[in-house]
Amino acid sequence: MLFLVDDADNLGPALAEDGYRFQIIRHGNRNTIERVFWEMERRTALFANSFSNIVLETAQNWVEAVTVYHNSRQT
Repeated sequence: MLFLVDDADNLGPALAEDGYRFQIIRHGNRNTIERVFWEMERRTALFANSFSNIVLETAQNWVEAVTVYHNSRQT
């Protein structure tokens, strides 16, 4: 696995010390990856907020139903 890191002084040495592979990226792919994580964070927050006024059992039943549906579509 290759970690993409910015040019912060402490990241490279810390990863190298633990034996991880890393590449310093200032622009380019790093920004694309950050956008993916920001979108995941945004969607997770929206999902969590949709259950803010719901009974726990209702949310659990919904999540279980979606899980069954999702797993049935996997090939």
